[in-house]
Amino acid sequence: MEWDIPNKERISEKLAIEIFSSILNGAIPTGSKLPTIKTLLKRTNTSIETLRKALRILIDWKIVFKTRQGYFVTGDLTVIHAVRQSYIEQETAKYKAQLSKMACKAEISFELLEV
Repeated sequence: MEWDIPNKERISEKLAIEIFSSILNGAIPTGSKLPTIKTLLKRTNTSIETLRKALRILIDWKIVFKTRQGYFVTGDLTVIHAVRQSYIEQETAKYKAQLSKMACKAEISFELLEV
């Protein structure tokens, strides 16, 4: 029997999602400067390398950009909504795949609130 155990999500990916969630729920306002690296390290209790990788993910998603003054959240709500939708679709696909492995034929339906 072959096991189908997916690779664990990296801590940096989880941290990027946590920061993105803070942006979505308004704890970190769009268009604002992120807290300093030192402050983020204290809040997240991770290594600087993990934090840098998480910020790199957010930069790749175009949610955050870096300047000489620090890291800033985009003010472009279109980008934020697109990344949110993409994340929801990816996670939904993961759950559907897991349910199908269990021979579950339930329909998945999500009602999402607008950001």
